Amino acid sequence: MKKIAALLLAIVMVLSLAACGGEGNNNPAGTPPSTSDDPKDSDSSMPDTPQAPVDENLQFPLPATIQHDVDGTVIIATTSNMNGNFEVDQFGGTDTIAYKLIHNYHISVNDREGNLVVNPQVVRSMDTQENADGSKTYTITVWDDLYYNDGTQITAKNFVAYPLLFSSPVAVAAGGYGIAGKYFDGYTAFHAGETEVFAGIRLLDDFTFSYTVTAENTPFYYELNILNCSQYSRCYPIDYKTWIGEEYDIADDGNGCYITGGEFTAEKLSQHVNDTRYNWQAVRTAGPYKFKNVDLTAQVVELTVDPMYKGNFEGYKPSIENVVIKYVNTATMLDSLKTGEVTLIEGLNTGEMINAALDLETGGGYNTTSYLALQYFKLFFQCDWGPQQFIPVRQAVAYLLDREGLVNTIMQGYGSVVDAPISKEYWMYKESEEEMMERLNAYTFNVDKAVELLVSDGWIYDENGNDYVSGIRWKQVTQEEYDRGDPDNRCKKLDDGTILMPLVLTWAAYEGNAATESIDILLAQAKTTEEAGMKIERTTMAGAELLKYLNRSPAPGEQYAQPTYSFLNLSTGLKTIFDQTYRFTLDPDLILNNKNRCFDEELDRLSMEMLIGMDPEDHEGFRKMWVDYNERFNYLLPEIPLYNVELYTIYSDHIQGYEVTPHFTFYDAIVEAWWE
Repeated sequence: MKKIAALLLAIVMVLSLAACGGEGNNNPAGTPPSTSDDPKDSDSSMPDTPQAPVDENLQFPLPATIQHDVDGTVIIATTSNMNGNFEVDQFGGTDTIAYKLIHNYHISVNDREGNLVVNPQVVRSMDTQENADGSKTYTITVWDDLYYNDGTQITAKNFVAYPLLFSSPVAVAAGGYGIAGKYFDGYTAFHAGETEVFAGIRLLDDFTFSYTVTAENTPFYYELNILNCSQYSRCYPIDYKTWIGEEYDIADDGNGCYITGGEFTAEKLSQHVNDTRYNWQAVRTAGPYKFKNVDLTAQVVELTVDPMYKGNFEGYKPSIENVVIKYVNTATMLDSLKTGEVTLIEGLNTGEMINAALDLETGGGYNTTSYLALQYFKLFFQCDWGPQQFIPVRQAVAYLLDREGLVNTIMQGYGSVVDAPISKEYWMYKESEEEMMERLNAYTFNVDKAVELLVSDGWIYDENGNDYVSGIRWKQVTQEEYDRGDPDNRCKKLDDGTILMPLVLTWAAYEGNAATESIDILLAQAKTTEEAGMKIERTTMAGAELLKYLNRSPAPGEQYAQPTYSFLNLSTGLKTIFDQTYRFTLDPDLILNNKNRCFDEELDRLSMEMLIGMDPEDHEGFRKMWVDYNERFNYLLPEIPLYNVELYTIYSDHIQGYEVTPHFTFYDAIVEAWWE
């Protein structure tokens, strides 16, 4: 039995846990209650359960305060079209900038150095208990002075709502990921719809709840992050009635949490999801800022300080009164800065733009800051259909793309090629650089190697089944390989029943992206690609549309759920916590999490065992498995990593105190900055 009654002690423990500089998914635990398949159908009071100990003398590390006069308006540029979805990312397509400024109050957060710490503005006390069956229970009491922007009090129900709702089969049927509480006791039965009660999530009183992590999921390398209940972004206390309807509520009769109020269906959830997440006036928010106005026609979102916000984990409340998010064209973005149309451009990621920004700074009136990003650019394959279902084809594409030429053209010295889904900022990379160079294939531009791979994989025919001489290569495929998808009806059946597949790849290209045109020139239109016998067809679209094809969820329309594009060009924002669990899952019920549709048992195993069963103190064990994971990824190439970048921010010198790191980014820095 190990108890942490005081939060400060918890923080000390977390600091030692996170000394590796990582970030991941964690699960809380609660003493395993007996499971009931028949929850009570009434809205009963909370069970008479012992509360977590509360330390009345607990002090915040910094008093919640406004450091400067509340004044000024920061206008931040975005080059991505906003779709108006400012809520949870369980259904894809979230407008991230606004989302991260209007939602806060996470149980744990990263500090400036990347250490994972308990958020003392949210957590009043925390108790951990190791149970006889090997499971682990986290009992958390949150402060009673947390409020939504309209003054509605935030309670324990708002915290447990996220893992409860987004673990349910109803959420999956509505197009959600369904894995928010995947490490908790009772998840399997609840997720499968075998019971309406989630045994591992408990409501203990109005401000106290517990999570129980199963023995199979302990230890967990990024243990503390389990409390945030989300692989993709930290969950927050959601205004659940807006999501599921006023007739529903959350109850716990002593056996775990469940939803009351009658039959809860995917149809009802889908209706509320679609009616709510695109209605900025409907949802209560709890962050440093709240909505002032949204004009999607003009692509402008206006936020203003939320007076109900208690403060960030360091105790700061925002001093900048308004934040405006405004769409601008990439080509004229710096001109918009000069005219005052925008006052801050975050994340400049091309050499041309960076050099132009540095020139502006030299002229006066602007400041810049930079950091090595937890981000890389990539070609993202859909590996379950078409020519790209074959590993040698994906490898051949890598050899046909001059990535060194690409990064030199685009970044002009501010980026470097990477051969796996990594940031060179990671501590694991810094300790493994030489080993990674030895074990990973660099896929240096080599047309002959690409052709060799294609020939060995059977791309040796023309469209009539004769030996290949020139033009597009064809391959004899099985009925099963054909059945995996031929949306454009390109395959041919010869008179003898032979099925031939052409080496034609379709590309969903991100419009307005600097890499798009360079990739088009260096790969899609390159003479060397044609000579290799490959054809790449480009379709350019806005980012919001591209993400719908990426997610392949039927929620926005059935057309998006069908295999359509062989690959997409994207950038990936990695997290301080390297958590790839369930990214390559083989579980058909969780298929939306495997966006690459790459089904490899070894890659799935490594992604899981890197975290689950890994002691938080075993940094060397984690590092070794991290290298193994990247080596397997590098061979399979579910995506082709392109380059890691140094990101630059340029902003008006009226903005003071703006400090960012790879782990403490715009969303954190803007809260602690001020206007002069």
